[in-house]
Amino acid sequence: MVYKIFLNNEGNLDVAEIHESEDTLWEGIDFMPDENGKELKFTRKMEAVQWLRDNCVQDFISPEYKKIDWSKYRK
Repeated sequence: MVYKIFLNNEGNLDVAEIHESEDTLWEGIDFMPDENGKELKFTRKMEAVQWLRDNCVQDFISPEYKKIDWSKYRK
């Protein structure tokens, strides 16, 4: 299994979980490239999520993966 970053139907960056047997289901989808133009691939979902959080504009990340501002919940 591999995880890749893509732009979902809502216009947010999202993480795709791709099983080897389902690789053809993702044909035609553009995945985020690295600085060399090759698709970013991660072996763990949390690696992909952390990469999103560290390298992408928060407004464009799927709400499911945005960093939570815990300070607003504290007294």
